[in-house]
Amino acid sequence: MKRVALYLFALCCAIASCSTSGGEKPFEPYLQIRPESLTFSAKGGVEDVQVLANFEYEIVPSVDWLSAEKDKSRDFWIKVTADASKVTEIRKGEITIKSKHDNTSKVIKVTQEAYIKPINTDGWAEMPSMPKSV
Repeated sequence: MKRVALYLFALCCAIASCSTSGGEKPFEPYLQIRPESLTFSAKGGVEDVQVLANFEYEIVPSVDWLSAEKDKSRDFWIKVTADASKVTEIRKGEITIKSKHDNTSKVIKVTQEAYIKPINTDGWAEMPSMPKSV
């Protein structure tokens, strides 16, 4: 009987020593992005987004007219690029920042303004002429 009690005591000690509640905390991924949305003109351009993360991540655009990469000159920043648009409707896309190790992710919503076709060849829209007064 003493052996069984001793064995159970040793087993309980072994289980308790494996617990993380005593000292080490389990890894908690942290991911924050600023801003969480971007708007580009139809001309396109480049915008900066701050990415604070305690893990390695990948950058995944949802559409072919968007791209993004880590800023080589500044830690914790990425550059998001939107190509110029010839689409006469507003375009929407997303850039997903996601962990390479688990399911942690955040999404940057991206909107691009519609392209406005010029009316004449010099690029300016013509104004209608005013009626002449009698």
